[in-house]
Amino acid sequence: MTSTSTSSPRSVFRWPMSDNPPESPSGGRWQLDRIVAELRLSREETHSIRRDGEARRAPSREALQAILDGLTEALFPRHYGQFDLDGENIDYFVGNRLSIALDGLCDQIHRGARFVGDELIPGYRRMLLTGGQEALVATPEKALLDLIYLTPDAETPEYLQELRLQHMDRLDLGELLRQAEDMGKPKLLRAAERIVRLAETEAEEYKTL
Repeated sequence: MTSTSTSSPRSVFRWPMSDNPPESPSGGRWQLDRIVAELRLSREETHSIRRDGEARRAPSREALQAILDGLTEALFPRHYGQFDLDGENIDYFVGNRLSIALDGLCDQIHRGARFVGDELIPGYRRMLLTGGQEALVATPEKALLDLIYLTPDAETPEYLQELRLQHMDRLDLGELLRQAEDMGKPKLLRAAERIVRLAETEAEEYKTL
């Protein structure tokens, strides 16, 4: 008599039958539903490639990949760049890769800026140039704050007086203060408050005349 052995069937895990796919375990953590909805709004309306009727050139996928490769090679020149680099030529290699990558990045940022709403770039105005080109130009308030930020001791009363600011009535003083607050730099906020006082003094002097 031959005996036959029977093995118990393996248990196989199956998703419950449902019209909806299983929820991603990271869905709550990353708030994917909100992100996907916002991306849809951006893709179809806010930053649509055909928002104004004419298709605009999007950033190049190949160029972005080349930029990422160049930055990676600059960070890890012997591992991802050239294994035979030595102390004499490694700095040249890194500088060359950075120069190419950053030039390419600037070009792709310029392309991408055409898809960004003006409300996402505070302190700049979109201007139409010849040939259908567009440019983002700093407002007077933004340009003045940038100058102060880049110049040592530029928030002092002495420096602001030396600037001999004219036509301060054309400045939006409320916007100047708001931008200074948004930048989060005490130096800029001090300068903005002093400029407001200078503008008020100038206005009073004109009234006296």
